Amino acid sequence: MDFEDLKARVIELRETQQSIASVVQDQPPDWRKEVVRLRLELSRKLGFVSNSTNDWQAHASASAAWSRFRKNLSVLRAALAEHQARWPAVALDERATDFQASTRRIRKAFDDLEQGLAELQLAASRSNPT
Repeated sequence: MDFEDLKARVIELRETQQSIASVVQDQPPDWRKEVVRLRLELSRKLGFVSNSTNDWQAHASASAAWSRFRKNLSVLRAALAEHQARWPAVALDERATDFQASTRRIRKAFDDLEQGLAELQLAASRSNPT
């Protein structure tokens, strides 16, 4: 996996999370089943990104940026796991203060991951100018 593939996978993660948020907000028929389906998709994609970063690490010449990216990925995984454990699909209440705080943590974790990815790209381009 090259950097552009990694970037595309991170974008797919964010889009899947945004789809979950939209389903919870709009609550179409069978929305809880859709949340479960999307959470499984998100989990699969997150696992793929996590495993793929092991391959990409061999190409990472900027160790500080790489470490931050990996840390941000771990924080995201933890935030998602905590959120899903605390808020199973059958108990989702988008109006609950705790639920809103949890979703803010997830959004911040995604923001931090994307920022880390941008820093990683910059560091890699500096060490490998074309």
